[in-house]
Amino acid sequence: MKHAGRFCLPSPRRCIIACLALLVLPLSNCAGPGFGSAYRKSQASYRSAEVKPKVSGPWEGYWKSTESGHKGKLRAIATPAAPTVLVGGAGGRYTFRYHATWAKVLSATYKAPNEVRPEPGSAERFSLSAERDISFLGTYTSKGTIDGDKLEATYEAAGDKGVLIMQRPE
Repeated sequence: MKHAGRFCLPSPRRCIIACLALLVLPLSNCAGPGFGSAYRKSQASYRSAEVKPKVSGPWEGYWKSTESGHKGKLRAIATPAAPTVLVGGAGGRYTFRYHATWAKVLSATYKAPNEVRPEPGSAERFSLSAERDISFLGTYTSKGTIDGDKLEATYEAAGDKGVLIMQRPE
């Protein structure tokens, strides 16, 4: 980075976080069943459903850091976390399993538990919020809304913050 005519190095903490992310996050992609096959199964189930679920199922879009400008593709599978589903099966606790890419060749899969609440006066609009401890990197938090087939949220984690923009796959 260049600052007032001199070269500035990033802080040691940011260097450590970036190095650990490059080493650890791609390995998290190897844990559990393959995201791709689970996503395709969720997508097929969603497409064939007579009544489309309001929250659960597949989502796709992108994430973008408002701090660094980095961005990448983002897919998610939302599943209800029994037994706390609320009114009409649309509110309650959900687990969002995300698959994010960055730098065109790196990717990671991670889960975030979300509280989903119907917004008063609307059958199509929900608020969602998540908080998850990610060990030495701190806490991941996100807040957003689902409005019909669109999901928009902000996130904060490990000294970064940004947006998640998703919609139902076609």
